[in-house]
Amino acid sequence: MALDNPHWEFILKPTSSKIPRIHVNESCGKLSSDLEEFAKRALSDFADIKTFELSVVSSVPHHVGLGAGTSFRVGVVNAIRQALGQGLQQNDWCRIGRGGTSGVGVNVCLDKGFVVDLGRRRTSAANFMPSSSVNNVSKPAVLTKLEFPVEWKILLVRSIGEMGFSGAREIDVFRENLPLSKEEVQETSAVMLWDILPSVISGDINGFCKGIVKFQGIGFKRIEWTIQSELTLQLRKFLNGFSGIGYALSSMGPSIAVIGTDLLPVEQALKNRFGDRICISWGR
Repeated sequence: MALDNPHWEFILKPTSSKIPRIHVNESCGKLSSDLEEFAKRALSDFADIKTFELSVVSSVPHHVGLGAGTSFRVGVVNAIRQALGQGLQQNDWCRIGRGGTSGVGVNVCLDKGFVVDLGRRRTSAANFMPSSSVNNVSKPAVLTKLEFPVEWKILLVRSIGEMGFSGAREIDVFRENLPLSKEEVQETSAVMLWDILPSVISGDINGFCKGIVKFQGIGFKRIEWTIQSELTLQLRKFLNGFSGIGYALSSMGPSIAVIGTDLLPVEQALKNRFGDRICISWGR
C-alpha cells in the first residue's frame, strides 16, 4: 500500500560541476551513508549526459519498515530521468538494486494504490532472500493494483528509537524461516485473494479490516511479528481492543499501519496510553 506521508521530495538543478553535490534540508536529518553513496553514484552515472546537484527537501525515516531505502533509490533515478525528459528504463532496475524478491516496494513508489505482485519463482531455499540482497534486471509482475478508497484513513504508529531488522539480521530471518510450507502459502493466498482484495474492490472496510488483521497471524507476517520488541507487541494487543479498525505490521516493523474511517479516537487513546514512548503520524 502506497502512503502519502512520509515521503521523499527532491529538487534537481543543472550544474557545471563534475563532482556530485547533495544537499539535505536540516529538517530531514542526515542521510544514511548507503543512501548518500547511492545518490552520488546515480548522479555520476548520468554525468556524461548532464550534471545535476540534488537537494533532499523531505525524507522518510530509515529502517522502520516504511521502505525508505527503496523509495529513495527509485525516486532519485526517476527524478534524473524526468529531468532528462525520459522515463525509467530497463537497466535502471539494476542500478536501483531493488525488486529482486518482491516488486511491491518499487511499484508503489511510482504508482499509488494497493499492489499485489507475483514475486519470483525460487528453485531452492538459498534463493529466499530480502529484495535488497537479490539482484535482478526486471521487476516482478504485478497481479493487481487497486485504488485504495479515499475515505479509508491510515495512522502510523511506532516505538520511538527502535529500528527494524535490516542487512545481516534481515537475511538471517529469511534463512531461518523460509521457505514456508505449502499449507501456509495456501492460507496466505486465500486470505489475500478471498478476503482482502474483494474488500478493497467493493469498498467493504469491515471485511478489509478483518482480513488484514487475520493476515497478521499467518505466513511470513506471523514470523515478522515474533521478532518485534515488547512495546510493539503491546501496541498490537492494545489495537486488538478496538472494533471497526484493522492494523498491519509494515514490512519487518516496527511501524504499524492502522486502517479505518474514524481514527481520531484511536490516535488519542494511543497517546493517552503510551505517551512519549511512541511516534504517531498520518499516512493518508
